[in-house]
Amino acid sequence: FLVSESCVLTGSSLFWLVLSAIFNCVPAQVVEVSRVLTGKSWHSFQLEVSESLKHDLPTRQWIMSTMPFLFAQVIFRMYFDGFSEDRNMVLSHSNNFINNIMLVIHFELVGFAINLDTARKLRETLFLRRVLDSPHANQADYLAGQRRQAELEQQNSHTRPLKFGKLDAPCPDEIQLEHVLQAREAERSGKNDWMTATASLAAVKKDRVPADLSVDRYLPLNAQGMA
Repeated sequence: FLVSESCVLTGSSLFWLVLSAIFNCVPAQVVEVSRVLTGKSWHSFQLEVSESLKHDLPTRQWIMSTMPFLFAQVIFRMYFDGFSEDRNMVLSHSNNFINNIMLVIHFELVGFAINLDTARKLRETLFLRRVLDSPHANQADYLAGQRRQAELEQQNSHTRPLKFGKLDAPCPDEIQLEHVLQAREAERSGKNDWMTATASLAAVKKDRVPADLSVDRYLPLNAQGMA
């Protein structure tokens, strides 16, 4: 349901309504259009849920009661990611900010103003603690970092011989590859002073990577991709 067209349109329209309610910076005509679009798309979403779960009333009711809080979390992340210049302000007032977003969205979708304490309790039952503590954090990146940390801890739990050029060796992850490319770029720009301290070290550095293993082989592919 979250990736359906009606759900996406509802979230997009709510974005402008919340922006107008909190900051009062949206033209009245845009607010009117956004409210009409919100009503239409929200009604379509309700019909989709009812049609898919026509014989499961408890699940339908749970989905419809939790959607305002899901929209609030999504729109908070949209503000945090979309307005980079205001991130510090949003982060320092994140609790008040997300509380106001919840109240506005609940009123627009349900039609009445919910008590703030009730909204907070419902949100606490819906989201994990890490989301409640850090609503601005990208959870996909957080989980990827946790998986990488677990893999590193597992690798460090026992001594393994180094492997170079082995097909069965573990492939480097995205962070390791990024570090390799950053080090290469720093080397090419002459920022790695510790690597260019002596002429002898520079001579060793010049030939330490065979030509068939150099990252420079992929420069033409990079140029094609940029084109």
